[in-house]
Amino acid sequence: LDRVARRIGTTDFDVLHPGLMYRLFTLYWSGQRAMGFVDSHLRFTAMTAPALIDPALLPQEYVAVKFYAARSLPDTPEIRAHLRATVATLSERLPVVLLDTGLVLEDDHADYTFATRGRVVSARAWMTPRNNLGVQTQIVAGAKAFVGTCGSIAWLAPRLGVNTSGLFVDPKWLHAHVAVAMRAYHRMGAGRFAIADLRAVDPLGALNGA
Repeated sequence: LDRVARRIGTTDFDVLHPGLMYRLFTLYWSGQRAMGFVDSHLRFTAMTAPALIDPALLPQEYVAVKFYAARSLPDTPEIRAHLRATVATLSERLPVVLLDTGLVLEDDHADYTFATRGRVVSARAWMTPRNNLGVQTQIVAGAKAFVGTCGSIAWLAPRLGVNTSGLFVDPKWLHAHVAVAMRAYHRMGAGRFAIADLRAVDPLGALNGA
């Protein structure tokens, strides 16, 4: 908004909530319109991150991680244990910066929380309700890679030029979103984007509660 204000030379303008855009594409999300409907309304560009925290707070090289409970990755003891092991494995390669906010927000996506020790640190102390999205964006932009729930920040990270892995166990609500994301990232030359079904490494079906 600041950039728009500078370009047009005034702050006297109305702001449309991003939710209006999401609702515009309801017919596509529900499978009633083709991809061309989305293409006719959107232009995708790379993004730059704000500088809200001192970069010296962060490791020189790190992996940014954000796991949150969603319909695609529900909070069960089995999934929580698997994600905990994933964080531990990543930390053997590079330091891990967790993007759990510790905030109670008006949505249905509660962050998973993991112990912070050794090469695993949390960004929680640097975030407030006002700045948390900007701080998360800055941290992801500086990361060697991003790993998290398929959704939310995982859609953003490739546009910041960061290679991304989005994890899930239930793809039901993801198909339309993944199609748009893959198409956009290819056109932009964005960071690599890969999705992984955790059930593929769970032959006995524990992650499904079987």
